[in-house]
Amino acid sequence: MSDLITLSLPTIRATFTTLGATLTSLHVPDRAGKPTNVVLGFGSVDEYKANIASKHTYFGATVGRYANRIGRGKFSVSGKAYAVTVNEGGNALHGGKIGYDQRVWDVASQSATSVTFRLDDEGFEGFPGRVIVYATYTISADPSPTLSVVLTGVPLTEPTPIMLTTHSFFTLSGDATTSIGRDMLHLPYAARAIGVDAELIPTHLVALKGTGHALDFTAPKPLAVGLGADLLPGVKGIDHSFVLDRPDLAPATQTGSLDVPQLVWSSPASGIRLKLHTNQPNMQLFACVGFDGSIKTEVGDVAEFGALAVEPQGWIGAINRPEWAQIQVYGPETGPAVNVSKYVFDTV
Repeated sequence: MSDLITLSLPTIRATFTTLGATLTSLHVPDRAGKPTNVVLGFGSVDEYKANIASKHTYFGATVGRYANRIGRGKFSVSGKAYAVTVNEGGNALHGGKIGYDQRVWDVASQSATSVTFRLDDEGFEGFPGRVIVYATYTISADPSPTLSVVLTGVPLTEPTPIMLTTHSFFTLSGDATTSIGRDMLHLPYAARAIGVDAELIPTHLVALKGTGHALDFTAPKPLAVGLGADLLPGVKGIDHSFVLDRPDLAPATQTGSLDVPQLVWSSPASGIRLKLHTNQPNMQLFACVGFDGSIKTEVGDVAEFGALAVEPQGWIGAINRPEWAQIQVYGPETGPAVNVSKYVFDTV
């Protein structure tokens, strides 16, 4: 990969491409100490371009200006209506027709353990105003192999929706040809989820904790239970947005601390455990529903349920749900939108 950027320490190695500020691989030790690639990715930029033109899975990309779906691509800010490009039926997904994942980012700074990508969004896809976006990825090894991510959207000219996230698909076994069903998942604060309609547009809230729901992971349980959850009529699996009812959210920003992990996930095959610390109030999880082994990656041909996309972000679709009272519009007077996450790895 001609523009590959590598960050490396003895126990963690991450590679990136400037196309989409994309994480292309992430190696951490398994229980035997063997370096294991735990994310889905391709070996060349041409493969990413081919994927965008066909399946468009967003493997490892930085996503924006507004992650997830905007129904009909329409929203209002301060009483003014906007329509952005649509790219999934009649809806806008992950920023519209040409989202951040398809843009070539500049490298603003780079060292042996950190890289910052920069994108000047001059009003892409019909979003209002100009936004400068930074995506900083940093690795560390002490006390545990850790990938830290800071996404910053700086609005320069006028109020605009901003909801940034990363779109890495993890397979802690290092093998995307097998199901993650035996893996254990714990989402300690995910007491609710966001319900959607037949086009996956957010419509309502769903209680999870204490209801016996298949997606109640507030106590640890095998992912297989959640993979049996109804998604759409005749379709089962996880493609859900979990509300993190965490006690540390600051009302002024609706962000929290990094003190306590919001996700704990482990693989019995490799022994690798991931603890995700994030300041975000919501987390989208997608378990490769509908994949059939036809997408070839560096960690194998991706089976249905062969990996799990982990997307820390704001409440999906809240730009069109004012009753949810979420802070998703930013302008020069508000300061930036900032998404901070730490992916901490060890073994069990």
